[in-house]
Amino acid sequence: MTDWYYGFTNTCPTPHNIHIKRDTEYTLSVYLKADEAGRRASFGVTYINRKKGYGGNDKTVKLSPEWQRYELTFVTDDVGRTGDLAPRFKLLDPGVMWIDAAQLEAGSEAT
Repeated sequence: MTDWYYGFTNTCPTPHNIHIKRDTEYTLSVYLKADEAGRRASFGVTYINRKKGYGGNDKTVKLSPEWQRYELTFVTDDVGRTGDLAPRFKLLDPGVMWIDAAQLEAGSEAT
């Protein structure tokens, strides 16, 4: 499914959180593009952290009008009781961003 967003947007496209394990390496990968080259976007994850309240990781990238795959590798720290994670995607400049084929997998590389 491809989705698009206009203007400044912060979205969590999954209707439910994704269950994760504590102290585990994960890679989030996603295809992104924008209506104009150079638009900035961030993507990442948020999860409940027993010590800090929330944990998470983000990456900021510059988009182009062509589809490009981006990756973010992270290690979950002290995940809370539920062990739930929510992916996030945010357009940082006014414009249009398309999101496609987001996936989360255990390990240091996207497949």
